[in-house]
Order: sequence, then C-alpha cells, then structure tokens
Amino acid sequence: MRRVSPQQKARPHSAVNAFPGFAAPTSNSTFTPNQFFDVCVPNYSRGVVRLVAFLIRQALGWCDAEGNPRHERIRVSYGELVSRAGIARSEIRKTLDAALEGGFIECVHEGQASRAYSPAESASYQLRWDSRPEYIKDPKAFRGFFEGQGNRTDIPNQFFDHVVPTEPLSVIKVVASVIRFSIGFQARHGGRRQEVRLSYSDIQRYTHLRDRQTLADALRRAEDRHYIFRIEQGYFDPNAGRESRPGRFTLRWADASPFLTGLKTPPAQIEPYQYENPTGTGSKNPPVNQSENPTDIETKQENEICKQPQADAVVANAFALLKREGFTEKAAKILAGQFSEEQIRAQIAWLPRRAPSRNRLGMLRRAIEEGWPAPEELRHAEVSAGREFAQHFYAGLAGNSGLPVAEPSARDTELAGQFVERLLATKPVKTDVIAWAREFAAYADERRSARDVNSLVLVLRTHGDAWLLRFCRTQRKLREEAQEAFRAAHRTKHEPAWFRFLSETETTCREERADEYASFLAQHQNSRWLPTVGDPERLRLLAFQRHFQLPDFWPWDAEFNTEPFQPCA
Repeated sequence: MRRVSPQQKARPHSAVNAFPGFAAPTSNSTFTPNQFFDVCVPNYSRGVVRLVAFLIRQALGWCDAEGNPRHERIRVSYGELVSRAGIARSEIRKTLDAALEGGFIECVHEGQASRAYSPAESASYQLRWDSRPEYIKDPKAFRGFFEGQGNRTDIPNQFFDHVVPTEPLSVIKVVASVIRFSIGFQARHGGRRQEVRLSYSDIQRYTHLRDRQTLADALRRAEDRHYIFRIEQGYFDPNAGRESRPGRFTLRWADASPFLTGLKTPPAQIEPYQYENPTGTGSKNPPVNQSENPTDIETKQENEICKQPQADAVVANAFALLKREGFTEKAAKILAGQFSEEQIRAQIAWLPRRAPSRNRLGMLRRAIEEGWPAPEELRHAEVSAGREFAQHFYAGLAGNSGLPVAEPSARDTELAGQFVERLLATKPVKTDVIAWAREFAAYADERRSARDVNSLVLVLRTHGDAWLLRFCRTQRKLREEAQEAFRAAHRTKHEPAWFRFLSETETTCREERADEYASFLAQHQNSRWLPTVGDPERLRLLAFQRHFQLPDFWPWDAEFNTEPFQPCA
C-alpha cells in the first residue's frame, strides 16, 4: 500500500482542479533567465525562490515597445512580499539577505522605518546582472544573471503568479524541471520542446530533492493541481534489461488540444498515480546550457491536427481555414489550438478591409493573437496611415498648415506605413498620425541643408531613427506624467480612509496608552512649529502620526488598504 504523506491528508480536495492550465507562452509570459531554474530553484530555500521569482516577474514581465524593462528598480514593501510573493513576514529579512548573498539581487535604496517627522520608506531592489561571457550554473561562482544574448525562455506568467507563491518548494521544483527541460530547452534547429522524458533520477539530480517519497508526493500534487501532465508512465525492468524507460511529461496547457488529441490513451483512462519505479535508472539530463532564442513552442506531434481521429471538429475547421489562407501546417496548428473558429473566421473576413501593404499573413496572425476589433471601429488614419503620414509630412515641410496638396508616391506610402507601425508599437498615449507627420517634418527641416532633396524616403533614412528615439522618450515622459496623475488621484480617493485609520488608532491610544497620549497632546498644543493654517483635526492627526511613528499614506496603502495602488499598464 502506498504511504500517504501528511501534506496529502491536509490538502483540500476542492483545490485539486482549481488551476485551469498554463496559457500558451506566446503571450502573457515573462522572458526569464534560465539561471533562475538552473541556479536558484535547485539550491535555495522556498523564500529565496519566491523572492527572486517575484522580482523577475515585476522587472521582466512588463517591458516597453523597445523590449526594455519598464521598472528595473522594484520598490518592495513587506506587505507586498507577504501578500503577493507568499513569504512569511518573519522570514523576509533572512530571505533578502540570502538572495543578496547569492548574487540574484542588489539593493539600490535602503528602506527605513517611520521615525519622528520622517515617514517610512520601502527599500528598492533590482536584479543583478553578470557581464561575464560564461553561462554560470555553479551557485558558488554565480554573480548575477547572464547578461548576453540567449539563455532565456518565455515562461507563462501563471508560474510566477500562482505556482511559486502558493506551492511547497518540492512542487515548485518538479514543475520547474518540466518547464526547464521542455519549453526551456531549444532543439538543434531552433524549436522548443513540448514534452520531455524524465526519470526519478533525472529530476532528483536537477532539483536536489534527496527523498524519493517527497519527490513522488510532489509529482502527484503537481499532476493533481493540473500543473503538469504525464503523457506516458515510466517503466522499470527488474531484470536490468533494456526495457526500462523514463516517464514522459509536459506542462498542462489551458487549451490542451494540440497534444492531447495525439494520445493513444485518453487522459481519464490513465492510472492517476503510476509513476516510474523509484529505484529505476533513467536517461541522463538533457543538455540545458545552449544559446536560445525567444521562438514559438514547437509541438512535436507527427500526425497533423486534421488527421487525428479524435480531433475536435471546430479545431479542424479553424485549421483548414488557416491553411487556405497560406499558413504553414505548424503555424495553423498552433493558432487553431489557441483561438476559436469564430475568432479566426472573423479576422480572415476583416483582413481585406485592413488593406495590408506587406506581410499579409503576419498582419492576420497579429490580428488573431491580439484580438483586433472590426475595421469599422478603427480610425481612417489607422487604415491609410502611410498615405496620410506622407501627405502631411510634405505639407509640413512646405509650410502648408492646411489640407495637403502633394500626392505621395507608392514608395513614400509604403515606408511611411512601416514607420507609423513602429510609432504605434510604442503604445503612444495618444494616436495622432497627422501631428506626428508634421512634427517629423519640422524636425527634418531644422536639420536639412539647401542641397537636400525633399524626399520622405531619404529623410526617413537620414533622420528617422533619431526622431523615433526622441518620440519614444516623449511618450515615456507622457506615460510617467499619466502615472503620477494616477497616483495623485488614488491618494485623493483613499486619503480619507488613511485619516480614519489615524483617528481610530488615536482613539485606541487615548484609551490604552493614556500617559503617552497626554504627553503627546501637551507637546502638540505647545509646539510653535506646527502650522496654524488648516483643519485643526487634520493637523492634530498628522502630528499624532509623526509622534507615534505611524505609517505615512503610501506605506499604509501598500500594507493595510483593501484597494492598494496598482500602477497603470
């Protein structure tokens, strides 16, 4: 009889099927350094793993149009590490010290507790990067994440948002092993593995889990919670023959049709807990120290989706639609497995009205993946953006502030359209193609000589990149201003709740710490430095907050507010 661990007895049955599966990492993913899996997960405590995962998610999960992290320095409060990273408050200081010593993070601003006349400040940390050309896996030699090209993988955000903060370290290690040796491994020709064969010994060597019963329990829990899926159970040949083979695993995807339709045995008929024999020998660890590119996941099914006898009819229809449009079988299979036939059919019908000037299939794929609205909902400037940009560029260059007169060439329109796509990719605060064209014309006019030819093609080649960089800086500044306005609006909305918190604390202090409160009141009434203009009660509460070193608004908002501030996307 299989021994049941205390963790299995304790966990509620209702939570087993709560997780829907991972979303495909073509979107909603974090471009993660592989050293998180190779160095941090196998060698450090659960607190360090959760802390580093939280900072990776915050720093690398949100990037601008140029691929740069929006927030390299992460301001961290203890309340966030407790509520969002899943770290016990009593373990935070020890966890931070271990992560700093391990070389995963570095402190760029020390935090401080609230003091008299000085509010509390949260510390700021950032990921530590290593410029050395070697990819380091030895924790003793690790001095930061590899900064060069490659050795990163698009990891579904649910791994960081759900699995790491809520699961035991053994389960995190098991799921991380499947991730690292499947989608985290790049094959020789650039594809990503969808599945991997792993024996008990493989997982133990990688995760440093010493107890095989703990490993068995972790595998069972990861499978119960729908984090991983066992495609094929392992087998141990007791006669030490060649029949021994490791199990075959994959991540459990939210839309599992791309690989489940190829299984000979339906998932419901597979015995739930038949793993390979713990005493069996497995294959060697797959090589993981190879340069990688952020390519799409390659599904290694030999049979095509429309040939599967168990394939869903809707998926097959969507696959056929995409094939008729010109997609390769691989690309059509991926899209058909991730999006409904209705979504795909609608985008195909709308494509002619989008007037694609180049890379028709690229536009169609983006429209499907990003859920573009119907063309009727788009502004005219977005449909014919290239021509409009070129017209107003020439009008601006000539000093014509009215309607354009010149008709741009086809080459002008094509290159202008590409340039507008680059501008739109920065996610500008406001879309105004006409204003952009005239600003670019003024920028070029300041820098051209009398001998320069008034050609948009030549001006884009000469000044396009410089103006694009200035445009990006301007948009970044506008977003920062919008963020500050958002912060100010948040404070205006929630500041009354903060004052109620101070008032309630004052009432408690007056009743339970009467002597201290009387001393404060005497000092408050006799202090000449206090402002004399303003609401007396408000001024008294602010003085009370400073005297008793209560949290200022933002620390209070992060730790106690039921609706804490969340930066706008």
